[in-house]
Amino acid sequence: KTQADIANTRATTGKTLQEIENLKKNPPKTGFEKSVEATQGKAFAETQNNAIKVDDQIAQLDDAYKSLIDFSKSSPGGTGPIANIFGVKRLTESGQRLEAKFKAIDIKNMAQTFQGMSKAVDSETERRAWSATQPSLSNDDVVNAEILLGSKAIALKAKEEAAAQSAYVSTHQNLNGYESPILGKTSALVSESGEIKIVPTAHVNDFLKSGYMKIDDYANTKIRGAS
Repeated sequence: KTQADIANTRATTGKTLQEIENLKKNPPKTGFEKSVEATQGKAFAETQNNAIKVDDQIAQLDDAYKSLIDFSKSSPGGTGPIANIFGVKRLTESGQRLEAKFKAIDIKNMAQTFQGMSKAVDSETERRAWSATQPSLSNDDVVNAEILLGSKAIALKAKEEAAAQSAYVSTHQNLNGYESPILGKTSALVSESGEIKIVPTAHVNDFLKSGYMKIDDYANTKIRGAS
């Protein structure tokens, strides 16, 4: 370009040739693109903020689950309508402690916190937790175990989803093109020791062969055996 061309370009557009070239390479975002980014940003922030709460919620669920197992082993009949006839169980010290731990767990609030995780729910145990059913001494042992285990499974999936999104954003600076490796693609399995592991659905059978159990089966097998 001649000096005259450069001067004419600046006079007619208010921009230098280099600025025009830069705009061609990086055109300004449209209103729609800005709206999409704003929506993505809000969803991403919520996912990351919710993940911060997960560890405390998991610890609370683990504590209540351990207490439930101990109570079931030491108290004939465990929890449930028959075992609680005339409120006898609630009068025991261990029963009162367990009930207090159940009440401290706000399942409804947890379900609302992880409402974006609905596609991750893939078992009846998780669906029970998702329906915001509250654990209680009036519930059967297995029902309480399913609520606690299902809630933990959803929380663990939420934590892994947050980590996956964070890694993607670190590389791409946004969530454009992001495909979750967690939602609808993983299952919660439980080890002999009671550890919940989130595994790709394609590998479920391999884990089952190595001794893991489906979360639905675990509650029925282990809890009925403990009570």
